[in-house]
Amino acid sequence: REMARPGSPQTRLQMAGQIIRRAQRFENTHGVTIGRVMEAPHATFVPATFPALLAVGFEAAMVTPDLLQHDPGSAPWPAAFGLAGDGEFGGLPWIPRIRWRQGWHTDVLLAAFLRQPMVVAGHHNDIRDGLEAMGEIANTINRQGEVTWSPTDELVRRRARRRIEGETLFVKTYAVRATISVPEGIRSLVLERGGPTGSFAGPITVSQEGQTIASLASSDPVVGPISVRGRGEVSVLRTVPKAVGPDDVPAPRTSVWPVIRKVIMEVRDRSQPVRHRATRRRSRPATAVPVSGGA
Repeated sequence: REMARPGSPQTRLQMAGQIIRRAQRFENTHGVTIGRVMEAPHATFVPATFPALLAVGFEAAMVTPDLLQHDPGSAPWPAAFGLAGDGEFGGLPWIPRIRWRQGWHTDVLLAAFLRQPMVVAGHHNDIRDGLEAMGEIANTINRQGEVTWSPTDELVRRRARRRIEGETLFVKTYAVRATISVPEGIRSLVLERGGPTGSFAGPITVSQEGQTIASLASSDPVVGPISVRGRGEVSVLRTVPKAVGPDDVPAPRTSVWPVIRKVIMEVRDRSQPVRHRATRRRSRPATAVPVSGGA
């Protein structure tokens, strides 16, 4: 629960920088891309962690509202935390996830009804009996009307609340890098600040078709109107205050406990299939063997 523990801003920044550097090494080694969306250990944060994640390049955090609200070390959170389906703390957007547990069907249906992201999170042992359980989740989500599957960072960039008044599109987004689809007939765009701490409380750059159409330095609650070139996609880039390169952040103090903990977890996880088969074998009912007797 490293991200739910108390600590100084510098300590949190060092931890966040180390995470990004490890992700970069993994990307370079294996040729895959890792979205800059943080899924914290045990899904718990303290709000003071968010500015550090934002500063080193994270675009969002994945949170489990009920776990945060009930975690004694992760308070206070607003009473309505999680009901809107998104938000931000310290300028970093967050999106809720759904725990893969009993009752997840109801959580998916409620998220779909509220037009929230449907992100179901589980662990490797949830598919110990096969991948059919993942198929059930995918089928349940696909039955909720028009569904778009995307990586978590793309989900954050396209997550927005929209309304149209005449030829103006009003958009409220928390994203650091937002992608906004402009429908036919729209001539101007208005950006509404994403939260009380101000997702757009600083310089922003708006571009369309690869060309900059607006560069604004504003702390106003509403930014715009900005002229757009009709239908297409508009990109909005928010300048992050106090941004720092992950390579410029010192490494955290060396500790042997993370290594020991990692070894223990590896032994637990790698032995789990064997333990699971042994448990199933012991719980399997005995088969009765018919006995024939002579006359």
